[in-house]
Amino acid sequence: MSIHNLPEKVDTTNQKTIEEIELLHKFYSYEIKDKKVKVVISRPGFIDLALQLNFYRFGSSNETNAFVKLANGRVSVATEEDIQYTIEDYIEQLPDRPVEKKTQDGDTITVEHYTITPELIRNSFINNIEKLTARKNLSFLRNKHEFKFLEDAEKDKYIFFNNTIIHIKENGISNLSYTDIDKLVWESSIIDFDFTYTEQKGEFEQFFEDITGADDTRKNSLMSVIGYLLHNFYDYDLRAIFITDVNLDFDTRAGGTGKGIIGKALMQMLNRNKQNDTTYVSIPGTDFNGDKDNRYSRADVNTQLIHIEDAKKTFNMENMVNDITEGVNVRKMYRDPFSKNMKILVSTNFSIDFNSATLKRRGFIFELTNYFSDKFRPSEKYKWFFGKDWNTDDWNQFYSFMVRCCYMFICKGLIFSNEQNYSNRVLLQSTDPDFVDWFANQIEPYKAEEIEHTFIKENLFQSFIERYPDALIAYTKKRNKFTEWCQTYCRLKTVRYCEIRSTLDEFVIYPSAQKLNKSKEQKNKLQQ
Repeated sequence: MSIHNLPEKVDTTNQKTIEEIELLHKFYSYEIKDKKVKVVISRPGFIDLALQLNFYRFGSSNETNAFVKLANGRVSVATEEDIQYTIEDYIEQLPDRPVEKKTQDGDTITVEHYTITPELIRNSFINNIEKLTARKNLSFLRNKHEFKFLEDAEKDKYIFFNNTIIHIKENGISNLSYTDIDKLVWESSIIDFDFTYTEQKGEFEQFFEDITGADDTRKNSLMSVIGYLLHNFYDYDLRAIFITDVNLDFDTRAGGTGKGIIGKALMQMLNRNKQNDTTYVSIPGTDFNGDKDNRYSRADVNTQLIHIEDAKKTFNMENMVNDITEGVNVRKMYRDPFSKNMKILVSTNFSIDFNSATLKRRGFIFELTNYFSDKFRPSEKYKWFFGKDWNTDDWNQFYSFMVRCCYMFICKGLIFSNEQNYSNRVLLQSTDPDFVDWFANQIEPYKAEEIEHTFIKENLFQSFIERYPDALIAYTKKRNKFTEWCQTYCRLKTVRYCEIRSTLDEFVIYPSAQKLNKSKEQKNKLQQ
C-alpha cells in the first residue's frame, strides 16, 4: 500500500516555499472575480485529500461503506464525522496562499495580489459539506482489498502490546517486533501496555481456580474457552459460549459468581480504549432482542467478540444459529449493513434449554462454581475490582495467564468438562419443582433396570393435579403443558420414552423396540 506524503497536521514552524504551499493547497481550485477570490472544493479534490490523510473505505462487500484511518501501520475505525473534522483541522492549519491575477491592456500588464486564507477555504468546505461527505461520494475512497492484516490462523494466535507482538503456536510462545512485520494491525487491538511474560501465578489465575472448584480439568476447560473467544479465526466448528452458575438458586438476579469479571478480562484483552473501542462489544441482555434486525448494531467492522451480558430467562438461541455459523449481520443507523464473523459469548443467571441437536452442536456451556456469590464477592477476597490498584507485576501476571489460555486453546481446542448442575437447572426452570420431585417418584421403580412401563396420560395428569392443584394454574392448556413437562424431564434426565396415540393416549418410558416402531409409524403418518 502506498502511503501518501501529506501530513495530517501542517507544519507551520518553518516558512514554506511556494512549491510546498502549492502542494498543501492542491485539493481545491479558485477563481478571482470582481476583486474577490472564490474557492471551490470539488468532489474528486475532497476524495484525494481524504486519501492523502489516509482515510479509506473498508467494506465486507462492494455495497458496504465503512471507513478506517491508517497511521503508522495501524488501522482504526472512522466515521464520516472523523473524516470531516480531520480535514477541517487540516484546513485551519494551512499557511496562507499568495495568488495573483494578471490582466493585459495593450502592452501594459497589471498584476493584482490576493491571499487565500484558511478561513476562506473552510467557509467553502462548510458550505459544501453535505455534498462532499455524502456516502455516495465517500464510496470512492479506496476499498478493503488493499488491506493486509496480521491475522490469526488456525494454529497461530497474535496478541499485540505497545512494545511487542506475542506469537502463540503449538510449538511455543515467541515475541515479534512491529518492525519485522509487513502487515497492518487494528489500533484498537493493541493493548496499551509494555508487556514482559512471566510464569508466576497471579491473583487472577487464583480467581480462575476458585471459580472452577480447584479442579484442574475444569480450569483447563475454562482456559480453553478464553483462548477460543480471543482467537480471531473462524474456519472451524464455531460455537456460542454460555457461562452460567452451577448452583440451583437460579431465579435470583444477584449473580456474583464471577461472570462479570470474565467479561472485563476479555474487554481488557481486546479493547485498547475501554470506553469507545469495538473489538469487544457488550450488549446488555435486557436490550438484546433476537427477533430484531438491528440486534447487533453496537458491533463494527473490527468487532471480534460480542458478549450478551446477563441474558434474560426468555433468551432464545434458535435466533442465533446462523449468526454463529454464517456471520453476524450488523445494521447501524445511517450506515450500510454488513456481515462479519464474530465470536459470541452469553453470560446469564439462567439456563438455556438446548432442546435440539442443532442447538447442542452450536452451544458450549460452562458452569462457574458457587465459590463466590452476592454475599461473598471476589472483591472481598482479593480486595480489588478487576484491575484497580494493580501494579506492573499484577498486569504482567494477568496478561501472561491470558497468553497461556490462548496457548491452551491452540494446542487442545475447546476442552469439554463434565456437567455440574446444568440439566437440573434447565429442568427446574422449564417445569416446576413440585413436578420434578413428583415425576421422579413415578419413574423410580422402573429406572434402575430400565423396565418398560406405560402411563395413561390422562390418569397421570389427574394424579398430579390432585396432589398439586395450583402447579398448572397459570396455563390455559394444562394437559398439554403437563405432557411437555414429562417430555422435558425425560429428555434432560436421559430417560428413554415415546408416546402412542390410542383411545387412551400412552406415555411409555424405557419402551421396547416394538413400542418405538409403533410411535414412529404414527408420527410419520401425521407428517404425511
